[in-house]
Amino acid sequence: MKPTPARFYKYRRIDKDGHTKAILARNELFFAAPGSFNDPFDSAFNVAVEGRDNQMVFESMAFQEIKRKRPDLSMRDLFEAAQQVGAAIVERKSEEFRAVTIEKLARDTNDKVGILSLSEKNDDILMWSHYANCHKGICLEFSTLQPSFFQSAQPVNYGDEFPTFNLHDIVVDEDLRKAATWMLMKASQWQYEKEWRVLEFGDGPGPKPFPPGVLSGVILGCRIPTDDRERVLSWILLRGGHVALYQAKKMPGQFRLSIEAIPGVRNA
Repeated sequence: MKPTPARFYKYRRIDKDGHTKAILARNELFFAAPGSFNDPFDSAFNVAVEGRDNQMVFESMAFQEIKRKRPDLSMRDLFEAAQQVGAAIVERKSEEFRAVTIEKLARDTNDKVGILSLSEKNDDILMWSHYANCHKGICLEFSTLQPSFFQSAQPVNYGDEFPTFNLHDIVVDEDLRKAATWMLMKASQWQYEKEWRVLEFGDGPGPKPFPPGVLSGVILGCRIPTDDRERVLSWILLRGGHVALYQAKKMPGQFRLSIEAIPGVRNA
C-alpha cells in the first residue's frame, strides 16, 4: 500500500448545518454514511454465486431448511435433497440470490459504517468547485505526523467495474466482511480526487473528535466572500494552538491555483 501522505486535505463550504464550524471551533469531523454520497455507485460491489464453492453455500442453507421441515428424512436423503436444491439455485435463481446477498451485505456494512473522505491535493479546481461552494469555501489541512484516526486512512482505488467477491468467501471469511474493501473502490472518473478514506465501523456515521494539533492549516477559497472570511477567522480564534492561514489565488493565464501563505496571521 502507498505510504500515508504527511498532510490530508478536506474541502468544505461555509455551511448552514454547522459542520464546518464544528471542525474549526470544536475539533470535530463528520463521518458520513455511504448512502449520503453524491455518487450513486459509491461503495457498490458484485457477488459471484456461480461455481462449486458457491453452490456449497446454497447446499448448506438448503440442508438446514430441509432438515427443519423434514426431520423424518435420513442424513443421506437430506444431503441428496440439499445438493439438488443447491444445483437448482445456481442454475435458475442465481440472480435472485445474488441480489439478496448484495442487499444483505450492504445493509450489514454500508448502512453501519461512517466514512471520512480526504484528498492528497489542496489546489484541485474541480474539488474547489464541487465541495467548497464554487471556490467560496475553504480547504482544511490536517497533519498525519501525530497519533490520530488520520493515520488509519486508506487510499481509494479506481476502476471501471465493481469489485467482485465470491459468495463462499463472504460467508466464511469474517475478515473480508470487516475489511469492506469495496468502500475503497470508485469509478475511474473520480481518479483526479486522489482520495483517501477513514472507515469507522465502531460508532458508525456522525461527528468524531480529533486532536486539535492535527489541524495545521486553513486555505481560503479564491472567491470567498468577505463576511465568510471573517467568520472563518473568528472560528480559528476559538481554537488553541497554531493554524497556518493561506489564500488560494487564480494564476494569471493558467487554469491553476496558487496557494499562498497569509503573513502575520496567527491564532495563538
